[in-house]
Amino acid sequence: MTDMGTDRILDYELSCIGGLEDVVVDELQASLGARIHRLRVERGEVGRLYFRTEASPRRLLQLGCPTAVEAVAAQAHDVTVGQPGLERILRCLRGLPVNALKRLASACDSGVDVNRVDLRVTLRGAHRFTAADIESGARPILVESGLQAHGSVDERPPLRLAIRVRRRRVLVTVQLGRRRPRGDPAREGWVGPAQNCVTRVLDLDEDLCVAGMPAPGRPNGLCLGASARPRPATIVARPDRLPLLSGALPVLLLVHDLDHATAAHHLREAVRAVRPGGVLGLLVRRSEQLAALLHELGLPLEVMATIPFYVRRHRCALFLLERLDLLGIESA
Repeated sequence: MTDMGTDRILDYELSCIGGLEDVVVDELQASLGARIHRLRVERGEVGRLYFRTEASPRRLLQLGCPTAVEAVAAQAHDVTVGQPGLERILRCLRGLPVNALKRLASACDSGVDVNRVDLRVTLRGAHRFTAADIESGARPILVESGLQAHGSVDERPPLRLAIRVRRRRVLVTVQLGRRRPRGDPAREGWVGPAQNCVTRVLDLDEDLCVAGMPAPGRPNGLCLGASARPRPATIVARPDRLPLLSGALPVLLLVHDLDHATAAHHLREAVRAVRPGGVLGLLVRRSEQLAALLHELGLPLEVMATIPFYVRRHRCALFLLERLDLLGIESA
């Protein structure tokens, strides 16, 4: 959507890890405050925030908790299920403010090729047309607007344009800035939105050392560093133990496989590595299974919070546990 008098795009969408929408709202309001208008939150497997602001989009790129920052370039709310609905989507696309879109994308990432487009179409609802129908109708419209199809992988990154149809509503968005982790610590490591959300929930200092296991691209890696540090150190070690002295870490975040034969041993090692008063974060698929294991082992932990945390549309649970100052665990 644009301000027709100035041809500016003023509406935005932030995506986030499902279950952590309130954390992103808190960060957004702390950053822009009264400059945010018409804020609407959609909760689910992927959380989404919609709002309007006249603030610089670069301010949005400074947020650490979203998994994606997008500008809403066009939208409509009257998409029917048949051919008129498809035509409505294509009319919406013909009204795309291409020049404003290019200026905005270029301002957020000077390396993007604003003349090429990587188009993604998603469709949800009982429509009598398909995502392929939308894409085939959209491409010639984009070409007429001066946006060519994305070509060789050796070129500069293209505009990442999305057409998302959700029943009677269509949104046309462009992603701003570089791609971010999608919030899957098991595959991506904790660095990025996942760690930033935990840091904000716990109100940690930005320079506090946070350890995450696994590390980005390292299934047996432990990543050490502050959330504000651009390149944390990575340690690769045996998967059955943590390469740390007792009480070495103020915060440790783990993806914990409760079905593994050594799950109890891994948990004891994790608790041993966290200093008294520190925090152990455990991401698990079944919260009741972890609760039973914690009760069985009697470890010096106290539950601070249990937060829903969707990973690739599967509901998990993030346990944030305080390491209590009790004797004996270091030698267990």
